[in-house]
Amino acid sequence: MPVQINHSARRDDTISLQLPAGALGSLILFWGYASSNLAVAAVLCFLVEGLKFSPYRWQLSTKQFQNVADLSSVLFAVVVVYQFVQYAFYGIYGILSLIPICIFPLIFAQRLSTNKLFPMSALFLSLRRKIAVGKATERWVSTEFIYGLSCILAASVNEFEWPLYAYAALAGTIGLLFFARTRSRTPVKWAIPIIIVIALSVSYQAGIQTLYRSAESSMSYWFNQFVWAHANPDKERTALGQLGRLKLSDRILIRVKAPLSIPLPLYLHEASYNRFHLGSWSARGRQRTALDPLPSADRWQFSTEPGTTSHTLEITTRHREDVAAQVFPLGLMEVHSGEIIEIQTNPMGTVMLEAIPGQLRYQVAYDANVLTVAEQWPAPPGEVDLEIPAAYKKTIDKVVQQLELESLSQRAIVEKVSEHFRANFHYSLVQRNDYPGKKPLVKFLENDRQGHCEYFATATALILRAAGIPTRYSVGYVVDEYSDLEQAFVARARHAHSWVSAYVDNRWQKFDTTPGNWLALEEQRVSSWQQLNDLASWVGLHIKRLQRLERSTFNKRIIWLVPVLALLLMWRLRKQIRPRDDNHPTDPDVVHRADSADLNALVRQLELAGHPLQEGQSLTEILRHYFNKHEQLPPLSRLIYLHYLKRYSNHELSSAEQSELDNGVMIYSAAINDKQ
Repeated sequence: MPVQINHSARRDDTISLQLPAGALGSLILFWGYASSNLAVAAVLCFLVEGLKFSPYRWQLSTKQFQNVADLSSVLFAVVVVYQFVQYAFYGIYGILSLIPICIFPLIFAQRLSTNKLFPMSALFLSLRRKIAVGKATERWVSTEFIYGLSCILAASVNEFEWPLYAYAALAGTIGLLFFARTRSRTPVKWAIPIIIVIALSVSYQAGIQTLYRSAESSMSYWFNQFVWAHANPDKERTALGQLGRLKLSDRILIRVKAPLSIPLPLYLHEASYNRFHLGSWSARGRQRTALDPLPSADRWQFSTEPGTTSHTLEITTRHREDVAAQVFPLGLMEVHSGEIIEIQTNPMGTVMLEAIPGQLRYQVAYDANVLTVAEQWPAPPGEVDLEIPAAYKKTIDKVVQQLELESLSQRAIVEKVSEHFRANFHYSLVQRNDYPGKKPLVKFLENDRQGHCEYFATATALILRAAGIPTRYSVGYVVDEYSDLEQAFVARARHAHSWVSAYVDNRWQKFDTTPGNWLALEEQRVSSWQQLNDLASWVGLHIKRLQRLERSTFNKRIIWLVPVLALLLMWRLRKQIRPRDDNHPTDPDVVHRADSADLNALVRQLELAGHPLQEGQSLTEILRHYFNKHEQLPPLSRLIYLHYLKRYSNHELSSAEQSELDNGVMIYSAAINDKQ
């Protein structure tokens, strides 16, 4: 809202702040440079500062000022909706960076008008209603202070080093406050509280940063469990040893269009890792290789051998970054999509796509009999695929001895380990009786014998390694649910899963030792809001798909919308252009009262009779106070209504209403003369 500055030498209904030439333009350019909108900022700066030298001004009415404010509100609403639709929570940054564009019509109209100020009723709907019924009077303010602050705020969305922006923002804010101070306060008296506030702000900021650093590590895992998290191709944080119940969202993340006859459950691989340390899996061999497309330019081949039971399906999922890991079925043979720019792979079998962020859609062909990502890829095993952390080696060796795995073949080892978990362990998302220093995987194998998929996959991987079989830890989703609404198979956040990729028979193969009833157990905890959430998700998907490929073009066009609207506004107001006369400054009160033959005439008559308006007193208040005992006069409330209806609305008084107002003014004027 505009800053209110009361100067003793000015009228009570005029609140003015005039920044020196070039000050506001400098803040606009600072915002443009910081937010990478320098070209737009240069145009806005030229319009704002150039008007100071223009020989002409427009005589805008209060209603026209209100239209300008409404235009600014609509523009801001468009930006808010678009940013949140396209970028969800992160759209707040785009909204901040575009605030100076959204409210530019306010400062432009102020500097363009003969008033050189802006009516407060244009900024607040509640004030418009109060003025219309005579409960308040118009006040005129300057929007320069708030526009300068908006430029500083919008410039916070930048890539500057922290001290650079902090010093620039501090200097700009102090400058605005200096020009906004009352003239009765000397610079020294003004500077003392400013210095105190700056010192307190710096101390507060230091405390917040300390608190943030202390909480960052503990919040990291919590954050990664929610639906906006996605697989990191280099590192995966597991939930081993976490207290309480692990619960992911019911939100639909992946949609798979495929024939109902495809083998289920369908495993969608997202990433694999080969080193386990301190509860996290990471990937050695992070180098990425770009896969060349086929001559058709939008098709990539992963296997040259024809599949014995090949299937095709279409996957729609959220692509969160320009380059990010995505899900693919095991036995991947070919990928086809006009929305993919490039495909990269790493030695772990992770596939990363380069594409425009948003709802990405691509088609794949795969062989259902192949239990790994591709026959000739990922890379063969190395020493790291046999490593066992020292903290768990004793426990893992004990399990190997109990199961007598040393003399068995690779296939027999895998089958016996699978049978061991199937017969002696069960699935649970609840972790009980945990305490600091306890190794969660040891407790899982020796005591509790219950856990979620990350326990089963990690324990299986380490046991097979101890038996001489190279393994990797794989994550992704299991698809087993069909949605009639989507007309597709869907994978929710709670369908995220982990399993083991083991190198058996000279190729990587999937082995999942998590009890098969884990999907059914998850279904028992379905939220009562799931159907409503699914409907909202389905609607949101179609909106995002329609907008996805037009984002860059729309972003560039919306920035230039304000200058176009400003030129349109000037064209519509061209008939009200007036020559500029600096020798006769315009009083906004005079401009809007000079053409009125209504109750203002009674106020002036009362002033001449020795009854001037008191400070803060409205027109309605002085008339009701003076005529409170005149019962024979026409109803004053009716005349006040007609007065404000004529001055502050689009309604034109009819001849009868105008005659009623004129006659009432004449009667009340005569009453003033009689009383004298």
